[in-house]
Amino acid sequence: MNWIETTKELPKFIDGKDYSENVLVWNNNELCVMNYCKVNHSVFETLYYWANAFGNINKRDTEYDDDYAPIYWMPLPSAPIKENTINYKEKYTIAKTTLEAVLFYIVPDDCRAMVYNALDELNEKKLK
Repeated sequence: MNWIETTKELPKFIDGKDYSENVLVWNNNELCVMNYCKVNHSVFETLYYWANAFGNINKRDTEYDDDYAPIYWMPLPSAPIKENTINYKEKYTIAKTTLEAVLFYIVPDDCRAMVYNALDELNEKKLK
């Protein structure tokens, strides 16, 4: 990724929103996380400004200040992805109960049957 001059291009607004995704900016000799916003004050006046997320890349409750004057920005990098990581939410149907969810996500496959058998035995004793 390369730095983009704010005089040449600004972050695009999210569809249906008055702000952009959070981006990295070079502002007053500091690296910041900000988004670009607009406010319609009247039919004839629309203001555009930068708002600070104070380092929180997911923050939407950003703060405007007249002193924010970034000269460069770039999109935030995407989250790291491990090739061998299994996405269990896609692989398995979501469990019917919290206990089943715990069994699917935490207990190894070869131990799961043993846990179910123990739960069945407890349930049978409870019913007696």
